Amino acid sequence: GQIDEVCIWNRSLSQNEIREIRHLTLNNFIISDPDVLAYYQFNEVNGGILDRVGTNHASLSGFSFRSHSTAPVGGGNSEIINLII
Repeated sequence: GQIDEVCIWNRSLSQNEIREIRHLTLNNFIISDPDVLAYYQFNEVNGGILDRVGTNHASLSGFSFRSHSTAPVGGGNSEIINLII
């Protein structure tokens, strides 16, 4: 499989929390959240995999490799809209 980013939390996220942050790169949100232990975006062209919130940097091993991503993600904000039908 392919992975675009990994975020490691010290708690379980609710379904609503997951829905609010999916499809967003979490730079601003993650840096200020004390429950995030590590956040990897895999954006580096070569070298190590940088932890965006700390110093738990990683590296590729085994048969893993980098490839160009076409995932529909980007910076921005999330908003909840309640619809009354």
